[in-house]
Amino acid sequence: MAVAHAAAIFFPFPGHWTGWVRAVHHVAMKFRVPDMSCGHCVATIERAIRAEDDAARVACELGSRTVDVDGRLDAAAVVAALATAGYAAIPV
Repeated sequence: MAVAHAAAIFFPFPGHWTGWVRAVHHVAMKFRVPDMSCGHCVATIERAIRAEDDAARVACELGSRTVDVDGRLDAAAVVAALATAGYAAIPV
């Protein structure tokens, strides 16, 4: 299940705040990655996702073979990034 949230970024100028400058939308998702079995897999998966979204938070759990992603990518983009790295990913 994906959960979306947004964060406002404020840039201060002398004497006042400008207000909304940019909204960054993040989506929290979980994927099952059946072929993830070792630390090398974890590093490859994290690198593949961060190559598409360098600010993404990625947490891999080897025991359950799941990956939690919190970032700007949608589920299809995460699945595509992992497929390019050689891993099938199933949204859960």
